[in-house]
Amino acid sequence: MHRYFKYDKKNKKLQPTNPEDLKNKINLYTYIIGDNFKIPGINDSPLDFLDTYFKYLSDAEVFMIKDYIEELDSTCQDSLLTYLKHCNHKQIMKLLEDISQVFDYSYPCDINPNFAKNCTNRSICLEKKLR
Repeated sequence: MHRYFKYDKKNKKLQPTNPEDLKNKINLYTYIIGDNFKIPGINDSPLDFLDTYFKYLSDAEVFMIKDYIEELDSTCQDSLLTYLKHCNHKQIMKLLEDISQVFDYSYPCDINPNFAKNCTNRSICLEKKLR
């Protein structure tokens, strides 16, 4: 038996619904991985997006990049995801290469000039750094 949910943006919760209510209203698929609800377009993360690119990297690089991204604050992760969605393959691989060579904590805009030019939260980050 399939269970259907709709996402209530106001309350930020999933609510059970029947399939007829959803028909022709959304074109997203909701799926569950373990205990986490994954809703494409709603709770995406840079790691979900980059998963297909990790096959080009060594296990050590993937581990380091995942660790780096998980340590970023949420506004920086959102900006990174927005950037990645508008990049081509070469730009994404360059960003991953840049991240994999960072040994101390830096913002992505500090290590990749192309991301810095397109960062949606650049002014917020600069304010934090100046404090």
